[in-house]
Amino acid sequence: MNIQTVIRTLTSFENRIGTVEEKVCESICKLLEKSTIPFSVQTFQSKTPKYTEVSLMADGETIECLPCGLKSGEIINNYNLISSLTSSQSLIDTPNINFNPKSDAICLSNFYFAPAFAISRRDIGRIMQAKDVRGVLKVEPKTYTARNILIGNNKDPRTIIFAHYDAYFSGATDNASGVAVALNLITENRELLDTTLVVLAGNEELSFDYPIYWGRCFREFKRENSELLKNSSTILVIDSVGDGSPSVVKDPGLVKLAFPIGDVPEILEKTSVITGNFDGLMEVYHSSADLPELLQPKYLKETVDLLKRLVK
Repeated sequence: MNIQTVIRTLTSFENRIGTVEEKVCESICKLLEKSTIPFSVQTFQSKTPKYTEVSLMADGETIECLPCGLKSGEIINNYNLISSLTSSQSLIDTPNINFNPKSDAICLSNFYFAPAFAISRRDIGRIMQAKDVRGVLKVEPKTYTARNILIGNNKDPRTIIFAHYDAYFSGATDNASGVAVALNLITENRELLDTTLVVLAGNEELSFDYPIYWGRCFREFKRENSELLKNSSTILVIDSVGDGSPSVVKDPGLVKLAFPIGDVPEILEKTSVITGNFDGLMEVYHSSADLPELLQPKYLKETVDLLKRLVK
């Protein structure tokens, strides 16, 4: 399957979250059917936020923002102005205004179980200097059907590959790139499916699971297929490639971040994350700046070649 075709298909959907994610799943399934690749689908219910009011003001002037809170409420001052590149976990219940210090874009880097707003770093001064800062957020959970697409050996795979297809904005790097290289790998090397299971996962980015709101797809897969995870020899999580030479990351902290299935050492120890230019990703992370032109064919091909060497 052509890598660029998959990237164009996925990035044609803006904000692949919730009900849009359902449509994306249908498109991927059609690509698989066209390529005569058998697959099955695991379904599960999840919730994503529906925002009915979003307002952030500084001294009576509107501040451009995006909502990133999972609870309704108000912000009444500028006391909690934070970097969104700081882990949300220590501030998960804290009302805040956050920004990405590496980007002018408004980045939905983190979500919080509190009223929270993402702004551009260009507006930090306006917030800091304002005498009166007011934010109002009204949100409610909206239920939808999420799906993991299972391709290949779902009985006794030696290798399991994960790549999530949901995304904020166009989500070219994160993670149309990962889905595209995974599909290219198995359609160009179909024999790999005899020993490999590829899971194209929905609902990776956002749910109402507290406090780990991301990665629900992996936990749902584990709930039904824990023995497959335990009995496999290699687990690969492809996330954000094509913007630089691919790397195999086994750092326990990053593995737990990218694959939050809980504290299961026998699974996490054999898990690696395949990623690209991590620093570069942070400049466009979860923002409208994550566009297809960031992806370079040579790096996407390098990733496919790396996966071929890693699959056992």
